[in-house]
Amino acid sequence: MPFLQEDLNEAYAKAQKAARRDGGILPVYSDRHSGELTLGIAEVPLKKIKGTYSESRRAAFAENYMPLLPDDSEFSRKWRQVLDAHLTEGLREPLVLYEYLGYYYVLEGNKRVSVLRYSGAYSYHARITRLLPPADADDDETAVFYELIGARRRKLLRHLWFSRPGVYTRLLETADEQAIDSAFTDFRRQYHNLGFGGLPLTTGDAFAEYVSVYGLADRPDEDGLRANIRKCGVHFAHAPGGLPAPVPLLRSPKLSMAFIIAGLPEESRFAAMHEEGRLALREILPQHETKAFFVRSGEDGGEYGAASEAAEWCRKGGGMLFFTNTGSDIAALRASIEHKDLRVMRCTPGNTRGALTSYYGDTWEMAFLCGVLASYLSESGRVGYIRPPAESGVLPEDFGSFARGAAATRACSRAEETVPARYDAAHISDCCRELANRGCDIALVPRVYGTYPEGFAFASAYARLVRLLPGGRVGETYAMPAWHWGQMYRELARGTENVPAFRLGVSSGLLRAHICHSDASRALSRLCGGFSSFIASFLPTADG
Repeated sequence: MPFLQEDLNEAYAKAQKAARRDGGILPVYSDRHSGELTLGIAEVPLKKIKGTYSESRRAAFAENYMPLLPDDSEFSRKWRQVLDAHLTEGLREPLVLYEYLGYYYVLEGNKRVSVLRYSGAYSYHARITRLLPPADADDDETAVFYELIGARRRKLLRHLWFSRPGVYTRLLETADEQAIDSAFTDFRRQYHNLGFGGLPLTTGDAFAEYVSVYGLADRPDEDGLRANIRKCGVHFAHAPGGLPAPVPLLRSPKLSMAFIIAGLPEESRFAAMHEEGRLALREILPQHETKAFFVRSGEDGGEYGAASEAAEWCRKGGGMLFFTNTGSDIAALRASIEHKDLRVMRCTPGNTRGALTSYYGDTWEMAFLCGVLASYLSESGRVGYIRPPAESGVLPEDFGSFARGAAATRACSRAEETVPARYDAAHISDCCRELANRGCDIALVPRVYGTYPEGFAFASAYARLVRLLPGGRVGETYAMPAWHWGQMYRELARGTENVPAFRLGVSSGLLRAHICHSDASRALSRLCGGFSSFIASFLPTADG
């Protein structure tokens, strides 16, 4: 039974009002494409219809596809006829759409789209032709498009989309396409039901962030999924491209500080340095409680399991949770999401995500200063640098700072770098011979764990500045750069501002070079005028 004309007139007036209220101009397809592919008939979400393919239709609709033309126009009469057909017998003819980069443009059926949107319909069937963007286009959208369709050039793109390339490829490393599509469908429904759809990131980006925390191997039931998504709310809001998430700022007279340490001190150099820092903190600020939670390689639950135990221990006072392993990204991120009452910090030279704060030392400063001293002590003008292992905490790019330090002392100095195949005594000796053959007579040499120059016991030293003798034999040790993590933890315990990254350098005492030879002491005295800050970072005695 047809609707009364008065009702249809009222509907058109309401649609016009919605057009005037929301305003905007209906987009018209204007991009360059390199080919077409027929995709057939499929159901299309109406919100994915971005505009029209025909310039002549642009004046008839607002950006929200509501009608703009007067109610006495021929267009208005036809719009009301389409609405009447939709409400009485239903629309049958498919739309004819062009798809470009995941969005749709209407070739035939503009008034049907308008009526369906006015009526609150979610989707409608359409005959789809894909317009292929130029494969060499240098923009993120095109890269994401080709990444999503892969070899299946007729694959339908529904709701899954990302703001930057590379995300879908990383997801495919965790599961196949079918598992990802299924998990995303469940995630998207709960994500929007919980009201997160208005956040400034695509639902695909939010899904990728969720997977980075919880993975896809063990998918929870509906209630568990909803609970996990709710926990991630702040993290979604501050995903890449957003602002730093709020971090608990703790200024308590008594803190409970838990340290998640990957490995055992007797087995890992980095673990030993952080445990030494924790013990030093206990002496510097005895009013705070500290506890180490060691995680053996391959242990069930890993660092996240240890974090759950540590979080319970922390809650008896103002809590801080430190992940001391630079590779603890996911475990630390998940802990920050699930334990919002604690301040979770991760030891890493890189950036962090969500409510995590990173902390690390400016290792380039120590590399620069060692380069200064090496160049001053060198007779040949050539100084060597054997790259320390990753577990020493030194960064690969620190060689550049070492070389700049050498040039700052003597413009004609030349710095040479070599990287050992393994960090043991034999391979370090091979590198020393190689540097000596290149003419180097001073070198920064990684410390082989468990060895010290006689009389010097710096457990946290990671390298030695030594003289190279003919044949690459190691002569005098002049200085030993070392970490003193207790200084970092002291500053963090005293309270830090809400910053995503906290850094300390040589002036704080986090990084120091212990003097081991009188020649180095005399060299420092001569350098004092030009490098006073450099002198301040060195300890005058060997006992630390």
